[in-house]
Amino acid sequence: MTKKNHSVILFSVAGILYFLAVLAGNEYLALLTKPIIIPSMFVYYFLESRMKINYLFLFSLLAFFVGDMLYLVNIDDYYIIGLFIFLTPYLVILFFLFQDFFSLLKRKVVNKFNITFLIIFFFIIYLLISILNVLEAESKQEFIYFLLFGIELALMGIFATLLYINENSRVNFFLIIAVSLFIISDIFFILNKNFFPLLVFKLGNVSSQIISYYFYTRYFIEKQNQLKQPK
Repeated sequence: MTKKNHSVILFSVAGILYFLAVLAGNEYLALLTKPIIIPSMFVYYFLESRMKINYLFLFSLLAFFVGDMLYLVNIDDYYIIGLFIFLTPYLVILFFLFQDFFSLLKRKVVNKFNITFLIIFFFIIYLLISILNVLEAESKQEFIYFLLFGIELALMGIFATLLYINENSRVNFFLIIAVSLFIISDIFFILNKNFFPLLVFKLGNVSSQIISYYFYTRYFIEKQNQLKQPK
C-alpha cells in the first residue's frame, strides 16, 4: 500500500471518528480526531504533487485548519474571528476559479446561457437572498461577514457551474463537488448556529465539511496535473 493511500485512509478514519464524536457528544474524541483531518490532506497533497507545491493552496488549507481548531476549542469565544478566517480560503478558491475560467475562455467559446446554468444561477441567488432576509445577526459585523460569505459562495457556485458545463473534465468534476459541499456545509452551519441548534444540522455541517476538504484537495491535484500536460 502506498503512502498516498495511507494518508487517505488516515483522513477517512479521522473523519468518521470525528463524525461519531459529534454524534455521541464526545468532546475528547473530537479533540483527538479533528486535528488529524486537514493535516492528512496536507500529506496527501505533498505526496501527489511530488514536492512541486503551490503555497497559495497550502495557505487555504492552513486557513481552514486554523478556523476548525478555533471552533473546536470554543466556538462562542472565537466565533467572529473564525468567520473572518474562513472567508480567506474562499477568496483563494475564487482566485483559482478565475484562473480556470480565463484559461477556458482562451481555449473555447463559453456557452454562458446554457439552461442548466441559468437554473442553477437563479437558484443560488434566490438561496442567498432568502437566507439573508431571515437571518437574525447578533451584530452588524456578523451580518457583514455572512453577506461576504454569501457573495463568495454564490460566485464560487456560478463559476464552478460554468466551468463544469463547458468542460466536463476530472478537474471540474472535483471542483463542482467541492464547491457544492462548501455551500451545503455553510447552510447547515447557519441553520445550526443562527436558527435551530439541532444535531441533524450539526452532523450535516460536519459531514459535508470533511468531505469537501478531500474533493478540494483532489481538485487542486488534478489542476496541477493538467497544467503539467503538454498543450
